[in-house]
Amino acid sequence: MMVLILVIVVCCLAVYVYTSQKEKQKLNEKIEFQHSLIQDLTEGLEYLDEKQRGGFHHVS
Repeated sequence: MMVLILVIVVCCLAVYVYTSQKEKQKLNEKIEFQHSLIQDLTEGLEYLDEKQRGGFHHVS
């Protein structure tokens, strides 16, 4: 009986770890997408100090 309870607990923990890893992966993908979107939007913007920030830095 104790072995059955132990197996159930281990299975529940394995499912929890698996789903939390999947959620973490989805969150990281979303963050990477938003970061690249922000870089694309700010590429070529000039600020008040006239220095270019973000996007790809072009060698001049």
